[in-house]
Amino acid sequence: MSDSCFLEPHQDLYSICLQQLLPIASERVQSVDLDWWNIESFLGLAFHILLSETDSKLRSQVAQIIPLFGAKAVPNLVFIEQEHVLDADLKSLVNLTFSKIEPQQQVMGLIDMLKACEDQSLDYLIAQKLWEIGAVATEAVATLLADPDEQELALRLLAQFQQFHHQQVANLEALFEHSPDFDPPGSYGAIKQKAETLLKAAMQAESAAPRQAVALYTEALQLCSDHAQAYGSRGLLRAILGDPQGAMADFQAAAELFREQGKTANAEIALGYCKAMARQLPHLD
Repeated sequence: MSDSCFLEPHQDLYSICLQQLLPIASERVQSVDLDWWNIESFLGLAFHILLSETDSKLRSQVAQIIPLFGAKAVPNLVFIEQEHVLDADLKSLVNLTFSKIEPQQQVMGLIDMLKACEDQSLDYLIAQKLWEIGAVATEAVATLLADPDEQELALRLLAQFQQFHHQQVANLEALFEHSPDFDPPGSYGAIKQKAETLLKAAMQAESAAPRQAVALYTEALQLCSDHAQAYGSRGLLRAILGDPQGAMADFQAAAELFREQGKTANAEIALGYCKAMARQLPHLD
């Protein structure tokens, strides 16, 4: 096989590294001995310059090249971001560099990190990153959930997503308490208060008693049928409990309600889960 065959998949990136990265490196690194047929060698060189260079202009030039490496650049960026000894400007540059990577590549890199980790020490950090990315990440996790070989990994991420979701709900409740639109008089107020009590009880029961939590969510939805988050939470629990058809119905209901409420991103996330459940029910594809 000719040498050019090794370069074809990364030809553009290889050219950029030769034309832009190598000249910067040759002036600052005493000995540059690279495997010219391995594009990852250039990625390592880019990170070396990013961390060691004091000239902010040159550092920014290198930072513009790193996103072109896609998923392969993600682990180093994530770990660098967690370093407390870095100066604020470099951390800001690292965050900006990560944001310029295509979302699908971000997700691929983060999930690869999780698969490579021998324990669960990175679960929270990676789940938080995926949660921030949004619909693309959630659809990827839903795809993992539909794969029997990857379900354990997906469930670990879903457990973290549930915590992030609950925090969002808590934040919303705090806003609702000060909003006249959510302080109705008479019997409706009593019904709403009972529904909120049931929802809080369901959240607390999820880990220890998921079936009880499903029952509590069901009771709450009978009182407050337009609560999209409750449908989503019940759907996740049903998926974990091995009820893909019930989970799909809940995700579909959540998606419709989110869309009616103008929460397009949330609707897309719910639809991502729904598609994953549909793949477990071939006759419904």
